[in-house]
Amino acid sequence: MNLKNGIPKIIVPFVTLLILVYLNFACFYSLAYQEIYIQHQAHGVAISLWTLGCIFDILIVTYWILLYVKGPGRAPVIKGFNLYDQEGTEYSQLPKYFLGDENGYPYWCSNCQSIKLPRSFHSKDSGYCVMKFDHYCLWVGSSIGQDNYGYFLKFALYCLSNFLISLIYLAVYTRSALVETTSINTNYIFIYILSGFFSIFLIALLGSNVWYIMNNMTTLDDLSRKQSVRYARWKDSKRRNPKSKPRVEDGKRYVNINSDLQVDGVTQVENTSRLVIKYSVRETPFSFGFRNNWINIWLYGNSPKVKEYKRELFSFSLLVFFVPLLDVWINHRRARNGLGELTRKIDDPETPLNNHLYELYCDNFNEEFIEMMNGQKNNKKAQKPNYLNIA
Repeated sequence: MNLKNGIPKIIVPFVTLLILVYLNFACFYSLAYQEIYIQHQAHGVAISLWTLGCIFDILIVTYWILLYVKGPGRAPVIKGFNLYDQEGTEYSQLPKYFLGDENGYPYWCSNCQSIKLPRSFHSKDSGYCVMKFDHYCLWVGSSIGQDNYGYFLKFALYCLSNFLISLIYLAVYTRSALVETTSINTNYIFIYILSGFFSIFLIALLGSNVWYIMNNMTTLDDLSRKQSVRYARWKDSKRRNPKSKPRVEDGKRYVNINSDLQVDGVTQVENTSRLVIKYSVRETPFSFGFRNNWINIWLYGNSPKVKEYKRELFSFSLLVFFVPLLDVWINHRRARNGLGELTRKIDDPETPLNNHLYELYCDNFNEEFIEMMNGQKNNKKAQKPNYLNIA
C-alpha cells in the first residue's frame, strides 16, 4: 500500500469510531442523564434513549465487523480461454458468452493472472480481484463487493437510525433547555451538526444504492456512466482544453458470444463460430427488475445468477433488510448447505469444474439484453473476433 494513500485509509475509520464514541457520550450523558433524567425527571424517556442507543451501537459494531471479516468476495482464478481450439488442459473451455474488448479478447488481470469476471475489479487494498466490486469505503476501511454489500447497507441503515434518534430526542428537549438556562449545551450543538450531516449523507447513500439495486448496478458502473457523459461533452466541445480533459471513457462495452446464442440456449459451439456484440455502458444487462434484484441480495447472497423469483419472497426480503441479524442467519444457512464445498472443488485446477468457472460465476444477462444481442446478430451488425482472422 502506498504510504501517502494508505494513511487516510487508516486514520478515517479511526476518526469514524471517535465520532461515534463522542456522540454516545453527548447523547447518553449530556442529553439523557443531565437534561432528561436529572433536569426533567423523565426517567422512562432517558432509559428509552439509553436502550435504543445501546441496541444500535451493538448493531453498528456487529455489522462493521461482519463486513470487514466477510470481505468483499474474492474472484476465482480462471485460466485463459481456449480461443484457438488448442488441445490439452492448459486452457479453460470457452463459455457461451464473456465480456471483453472490441477485438473479442477477454479481460485479463495481470496481477491475479486470471480472466476477469464481469464487474470484477482488482483491489489493491484487498490484493485480489473483487467480485461485483462496488467501491472502497474510506469510512469503514474496507472494500465493498458481492459478499459484504448487504452487510454494508445494514451498517449504513443502523448508523442512520442512530443519528435520527439522537436528533429526535434532542429536538424535543432543546427548547426547554434554552428557556431554563438561556444558553445551549455545547454538546448539543455538536450533536445537531454531526448527526444532521451524517443523516443527510446516509439518506443520500441509501437512496442511491436503492437505485443501483433497481438496475443491478454498482457504484463503479455508475461512475463509468458519468465519466462517459463528461468525456462525450468534452469531446463535442468546440474549445477543448487539454488540461481539463477527463478520463477517456467512450461508453462502449463488448461481449463475445457464440453465434447460436438464444434466450435459453446453453449449448457450446465450435470456437470458430463467435461474434462480438457492442452495447452501451448506459444499458443494464444484468437487471431483472427491482423485485428480483432485491430478493437476490437478501435471500441469495447477492449471487451473480439473478433470475425470476417468486413474488412472495419480496415481502420476506424486505423483512430481512429491516430485522437485525436475520440476514446473518440466512447467510449461515446458505453456507451450511454446501456452498463452501463447491468453492473448494472449483478452486482445484485439476477438477473438470475449473473449465467452467467463468460460467459458474458470470452474471446472468436478462432476456431483453439477450434479445438485443440476437437482433444485432440477425441484422449482421455484429463483427467477427479479430483473433479468428489470425492465420
